[in-house]
Amino acid sequence: MIFYELQPENIVQTISKYDIALLPSMYEPFGIVFLDSFAAKVPVIAFDLPAGNEIITDGYNGLLAEPKNAASLAAKAEILIEDNRLRDNIVINAHKTLQEKYSMDLMVNAYLSVYRELIAKT
Repeated sequence: MIFYELQPENIVQTISKYDIALLPSMYEPFGIVFLDSFAAKVPVIAFDLPAGNEIITDGYNGLLAEPKNAASLAAKAEILIEDNRLRDNIVINAHKTLQEKYSMDLMVNAYLSVYRELIAKT
């Protein structure tokens, strides 16, 4: 199955069937697909561009490839395929990042804080 065929209600479950989330996007408005992959416990490889490089720390919770470079993406995929320990650590750290920085509670509280500040200024 290709990502564009995924339905929102089962996206994490579907992504979890894959070995690697290879995301060669040139632009991501926020990067929800990165977080969905983190939740699915699938390692992510993306171009070193915003939002990817704002969410992913190369070698820690994902891998970042040189922008617009298919060979760089392939090399990063090869690294993950060959290095089980790195792949496992990336998955653990990605899930930790999701819980510590992007949990629903944290995101809701961040939005509430912004709204409260806006209301206080009116």
